[in-house]
Amino acid sequence: MVEQTEEVLLLRWDGKDKPCIDKPRITQVGHVTLGCYGGNATAGAKKNEDAAFILAAQDQSWTFTSICDAHCSSESASLIIEFLNGNAEEITQCLSQPMGAAFIKLENFIVRRLHLNRSPML
Repeated sequence: MVEQTEEVLLLRWDGKDKPCIDKPRITQVGHVTLGCYGGNATAGAKKNEDAAFILAAQDQSWTFTSICDAHCSSESASLIIEFLNGNAEEITQCLSQPMGAAFIKLENFIVRRLHLNRSPML
């Protein structure tokens, strides 16, 4: 489901919760289209360990996406999506800067936040 504020659209999808096995799902997030498909059960698909995160400015001035293709466990993909979702406001602030500064601010923010929140799982 797409969340919406005056400034941004946000979608987070985790294949462990909504695997889309045998049922592809297409979701429109503003000007971005996300297609999710967990495979065919008759061909052996049992679970989907993928995930996605989309954060887009309502005025289409910027879009931030993360597509995670995890293997053996959905844990790493879930952690990334949780991290991005928990920091969506700060990511929005970074990307709302002029382009020359936006990527530097975003990189610095993510590296700093990951360093502060280091855990054995990251």
